[in-house]
Amino acid sequence: MDAHDSCFTIHAQHGIVSIATTMVIFAVTLVIAVSVQFVGVGELLMGYGEQQSEQAFQLADSCVDEALLRLKRNSAYTGGSLSGGSASCTITVSGSGSSRTVSVTATAGDSVRALTVGVALSGSSVSITSWSENTL
Repeated sequence: MDAHDSCFTIHAQHGIVSIATTMVIFAVTLVIAVSVQFVGVGELLMGYGEQQSEQAFQLADSCVDEALLRLKRNSAYTGGSLSGGSASCTITVSGSGSSRTVSVTATAGDSVRALTVGVALSGSSVSITSWSENTL
């Protein structure tokens, strides 16, 4: 073996080491990039779910207001349904005399929120006596 062949062998070994190192760095970079992407998608989905939940809560609160307004106008009001776009709520009024319970279930996308409100009626006056969010 002459000096030229041994020099070629040394350069070939350095080339193989360089290729292997480059492939390892590429694989690690790819794993990091995919992990960051999955974290980003997870955060996006979680944010979307929280947004839907907040929309459902706001709708439930608005439906309680609607029920109180209708009870003020008509003490015989027993409930109904309201909807708009992909959101909807169901209002149920129970009780008799001056004491009523307003139960509202609101849905926005995949989120459902429910409220129960105790109400006292006195003439055309409506007062909230209790308010709670129900866990579903």
